[in-house]
Amino acid sequence: MKINFLENGIDSFQKGFKSLKEYELNLVDEKSEEIERYFLLKDAVIFIHHGIEILMKHILINESIYLVFSNIDNNVKNAYIELKNKKLDNIFETSLRNKIHTVSYEEAFDRVQKICGYEFSKEFSVHILKLNEFRNQITHSSISVKELEVRQLFENFLSEVDFFFFKTI
Repeated sequence: MKINFLENGIDSFQKGFKSLKEYELNLVDEKSEEIERYFLLKDAVIFIHHGIEILMKHILINESIYLVFSNIDNNVKNAYIELKNKKLDNIFETSLRNKIHTVSYEEAFDRVQKICGYEFSKEFSVHILKLNEFRNQITHSSISVKELEVRQLFENFLSEVDFFFFKTI
């Protein structure tokens, strides 16, 4: 199976938007179970977060493949040797792919701004970090936030995210 950064990010965005649309349909359905809505919001947070992270890494790679690595250590160096010797398409096809670490969501966003030169509004930056907080709670523990808070994040944020990636990619 081969999926590149761009395909992976777009797929996650599509799934996130689909979950959000299903959530909105359930929101108006008076028979909808509260927990069903919560799981749809959870999926939207996870998929949209993943889409943003992967597409930011796509931007970094287009600037320079080295920007996507959290550390250029011996694993990365040896993977490059293997890449060249085996004439592979990319470093993530090497036997060391599981030992190569890419930057975090927050670091990717920081590098896209400071190294690649993209500018974001203060509000956009706040929303990026808030989405990361929600995602971290969901994936690493339990989450307890007001449903309205998550909805408002998406209402105020998704069009700007969509526009940024549309014009950038």
